[in-house]
Amino acid sequence: VTTFIDNATINTAQIADAAIQTAKIGVAQVDTLRVGIDQITVPRHYYVSGPAGVDLVAGGTCVSGYIDPKGSKVTLIASVTAIAGSGYFRNMTVTIFDPLGQTVSTCGVYTSTANKYYYTATAIGSSTLTGTYTVYAGVGGATGPVSAHDPSLIMLATKR
Repeated sequence: VTTFIDNATINTAQIADAAIQTAKIGVAQVDTLRVGIDQITVPRHYYVSGPAGVDLVAGGTCVSGYIDPKGSKVTLIASVTAIAGSGYFRNMTVTIFDPLGQTVSTCGVYTSTANKYYYTATAIGSSTLTGTYTVYAGVGGATGPVSAHDPSLIMLATKR
């Protein structure tokens, strides 16, 4: 038996099994999604817009975020912008720490000739651990206060 419906409004439906070739859905809430052969990328993005309240001369945690990759690989991308309030700084590091406090990746920017007033450094790494990842940043050779701006942590886990 084949039934064709041109237009229908359904408030509640319980369907045990359905074979759907094409569906156009505006908004959907799904508790469990199972995909046959492809992978699904689960993104997490944690950030602070504007000043993060971190003194980079002393160094500190700029942003952190939680992810459960269910054992799959997580790609981590972290960036922090350093802005000198007055004076300048000569080097900057951004480090991503895993949930166990181990270093995942560090990006260091060093210069002996140019004095920096503004710089963005990005660290990229990967891990498989579930938990909270932390982005730490600091500067060296500063002649005045330097603050963290717009710190961002993007985590991409690919699940089957």
